[in-house]
Amino acid sequence: MTERVLSATILTYGATLTHLTYPDRWDQPQDVVLGFDCWQDYLAQAEPGALNPYFGCIIGRTASRIAHASFELENKHTLQVSNGLDCHHGGPLGFDKQHWTTIATNPDDPSVILELVSPHRQNGYPGRLVTRVKYLLTRDGELIVEYWAQLGSTTTTTTTTTTTTTTTIEDPEESKHDLTRVMDTDLHSTIVSLTNHTYWNLDGVLNSHKDQKQEQSTAGEEKDRVIIPNHCSVKDHTLWLSTSKLVELGSSHPIPTGKILDLKQKEVGSSVSGYEELLDFTSPTSNITKRLGPGLDQIPGGYGYDH
Repeated sequence: MTERVLSATILTYGATLTHLTYPDRWDQPQDVVLGFDCWQDYLAQAEPGALNPYFGCIIGRTASRIAHASFELENKHTLQVSNGLDCHHGGPLGFDKQHWTTIATNPDDPSVILELVSPHRQNGYPGRLVTRVKYLLTRDGELIVEYWAQLGSTTTTTTTTTTTTTTTIEDPEESKHDLTRVMDTDLHSTIVSLTNHTYWNLDGVLNSHKDQKQEQSTAGEEKDRVIIPNHCSVKDHTLWLSTSKLVELGSSHPIPTGKILDLKQKEVGSSVSGYEELLDFTSPTSNITKRLGPGLDQIPGGYGYDH
């Protein structure tokens, strides 16, 4: 999938974004997406004991953790455990570990649409859910990711670009992506929270020569094109945020407590006590940024900026 010098590679397994090649400030092509060198390594992450960093995949039915692998919606539903006592990223057979079906491609307006049908009670979730994801490259240099998830007659659409995120509810009669209706016995109320789990390094990722050739062949570009890699770590990236507030995580159980913390108002005994400065990326003006490295190195618990 290519638009000018912007190109993307997507696997049907997990609807996974494996590469995004983008020109840097010197107009040199850089792959800014982290991932494995071979597609077989993505499949291997489903094996017991695998590291499974969820490189580039679609997470569903629900992103993040559901405490104690259960929730109440009309009735109590028990999910399959996939992280300690919790259900993490949709369970052991999440959307990232299933083969999606390619239902549409458009080389003129570079895009691909993939679909996954999750049956009633898969991983314990109620209802038969039909999900679609669209990857689109634009002439403005954007990668846009759109999601549709339908249970019955309601379609939820989430659009994510490299700079903005919006969520809308579409009228299914007006939707251009009308999903197949299902039998009444499968129309149980359910929960859904989709996301893409790509890891980024905006300085470019050092890929093996073999992997670069695989990417160029997949994207349809010239086979003799050479990607000049940068060597900067994500720790050298800088960030500015417009808010000093975050959601608190439990100290021993990384589940949101529901409490909103303000880093400008230091609270003794909070889960971020003593680390407020590392987590605060606000400044009087947006041209004053702060490096990510110190927080990644010093915030305990292995969560880093996972707040």
